Amino acid sequence: MYGGKVPVPRRIDILVAGFCCDDFSTLNNVRKSLREKGESGDTFFALLAYMEKYHPRMAVLENVIGAPWVAKYMKNGDRIFDKKKGHIQDQSIAEYLSDAGYYTIFVRVDTKDFYLPQTRIRGYMVCILKSAISPKVFAEKKAEFGNLMGNLKRPASAPVEAFLFPSDDPTLKALHIESKGDRKPVAWDKCSMLHQKYRNELGIGSKNPLTHIKPDGSAEMPDYYIRPSNATERVKDSLDIAHMRNLQRGFDDRYLK
Repeated sequence: MYGGKVPVPRRIDILVAGFCCDDFSTLNNVRKSLREKGESGDTFFALLAYMEKYHPRMAVLENVIGAPWVAKYMKNGDRIFDKKKGHIQDQSIAEYLSDAGYYTIFVRVDTKDFYLPQTRIRGYMVCILKSAISPKVFAEKKAEFGNLMGNLKRPASAPVEAFLFPSDDPTLKALHIESKGDRKPVAWDKCSMLHQKYRNELGIGSKNPLTHIKPDGSAEMPDYYIRPSNATERVKDSLDIAHMRNLQRGFDDRYLK
């Protein structure tokens, strides 16, 4: 359940995790670095804190290709200077993990190189605890991993239609009917406090200028908005929070082309 508390696993051998990509996405006009600790930085440093405390022997991390995976240098060997932010490039993900006691292997993966007829580029980083392997063995395994990734490559040999249901497939009709069915009511009070806490942190108050939520839970969305089917108060309030957060960042998402 959303917001539910569960025990944090402590003794694990392999950690597979992704962290928030908002601040690294090329679709974001107001990106933030790790040092600026936006949503991406917060979730990454939480992940890093877990690895520093519990030391899983291996971790596999995933995020968009625009994340600061590795350090970048100019031809003269100097660290790249970010003119927009006024300082040299922040410490990279690989450098943070190295300081935390991990060797790292970074790979850039595009789905079209692995059979799927789609271009979706992502970054993956394999992290190995330094105390669990010698530098020599790690170097050997790193080379083997590179060969393995190369051997797994296979260009897409089937069109995208081969992966889709035919337009008259009865399964699609069943899914459409199911999506319109009644949903179990979401207990708004279970997450409203978290929403209000986040609103307070942003300093955006408690209004709903986008959805105009009424006391009975109904909303008056803008005409051009695609209305989510059976959207709950949690979803509607999330839309308002995202809208006001964008206003703070300097743009109005209602008028983006």
